[in-house]
Amino acid sequence: MNEKILLVDDEEANLRLLTQWLVPQGYDVEYASNGEEAVRKVGEIRPDLIILDIMMPIMDGHEACRILKEDPETMNIPIIIVTALHDRESKIKGLSVSANDFLSKPIDQGELLIRVRNLLKIKAFDDFMLEHNQILEQKVRERTRDLKNMGNEMMRKLTSAAEFRDTDTGAHIARIGFYAGKMAEALDMSMDFIETITFASSLHDIGKIGILDNILLKPGSLTREEFESMTTHTVIGAKILGESTYPG
Repeated sequence: MNEKILLVDDEEANLRLLTQWLVPQGYDVEYASNGEEAVRKVGEIRPDLIILDIMMPIMDGHEACRILKEDPETMNIPIIIVTALHDRESKIKGLSVSANDFLSKPIDQGELLIRVRNLLKIKAFDDFMLEHNQILEQKVRERTRDLKNMGNEMMRKLTSAAEFRDTDTGAHIARIGFYAGKMAEALDMSMDFIETITFASSLHDIGKIGILDNILLKPGSLTREEFESMTTHTVIGAKILGESTYPG
């Protein structure tokens, strides 16, 4: 697809001349007659480059350039500002609104084509890097989600291991997770914290894995010694989870 250039000038003669030079080079051209129209058209057609005259009615080139360069959606579009030959003030003002390059009137065809080619190459590279970074960010988000899902799955597996040892644990774990989440909500904690505490609380009895079956599964009351042994499940749980680097 041909690169698209927006020509912005209120004088048709200037637009015709630039068109005669650019179209044979394989560029598509669009037109605007003032800065306000240029800003609107940029939003509609997304040109690859803008050649912008300074002196125009309604909105001049400096103001149009400022608006486009302050908008994150259009700030990477290169802008060539066209100034009078010795208009130093316009060039300085153009720099202040982040113009990428300048052309002095009368415009030289060779100079124009070289500047256009160079800026379009830079734009193509910037677009490539932007797309590449977006792909990397998406991969990081996907990997983070996968790791989070894996962590949640491991937590469920550990919980299931505790349930195999004590059939009464399952409903209790679900209740603890529910109540922990609700308490965190009532305390106006962050969503990340609420989600973490809801899942992490399900491991609060994981230490029961280390309790002997004749104590853990005893149907009647525990003796004093057996009860003291049962209470060690908190110490066992701390040993199982204590080395974790997970913030929960």
